[in-house]
Amino acid sequence: MKESKKINYKILVLGPPGSGKSTLAVKLSQELNIEAIHLDKYYWRPNWVETDKTEWKNILEQLLSKKSWAMDGNYIFCIEERLKHANKIIYLDIPLWKSLYRIIHRWIKYRKQTRPDMGEGCIEKLDLEFIWWAIKFPFIYKRKLMNMISNSGYVTLKSNKDINNWISIIQNN
Repeated sequence: MKESKKINYKILVLGPPGSGKSTLAVKLSQELNIEAIHLDKYYWRPNWVETDKTEWKNILEQLLSKKSWAMDGNYIFCIEERLKHANKIIYLDIPLWKSLYRIIHRWIKYRKQTRPDMGEGCIEKLDLEFIWWAIKFPFIYKRKLMNMISNSGYVTLKSNKDINNWISIIQNN
């Protein structure tokens, strides 16, 4: 990892499924020498069982109390708490076709395996419910998410060039 300034980055990475949230969290982790926190890894129990809400609250408090992080995952039901702790918010805004392509590519790559950014025992799957959610995201969930983060000073990144430029800017500040 590169040596970075002693800044306590707490970066939320949001966006549609397949937008590259986890990939960006890992990249930020490497570039800024901070921990990548994939919320999916903590939320999902084996066989895609959701964590109990009380237990989730405790887990989230522990994660948010860490000194620095790049945290990916939308989880709208707990975004208010994460916004209180974050000092940078990124929204990845990519076209729906690209999101769907990446979802299918990810399914092929990790088929019959658990992705590194996913909870243990959650074998990669691709079902109609998830595809439908991904299709609805830009039309329904994006609007909800944007309303929730509208006063946070978030930045929208639409390409790898945008991402690299943003990382360069914060590294040089």
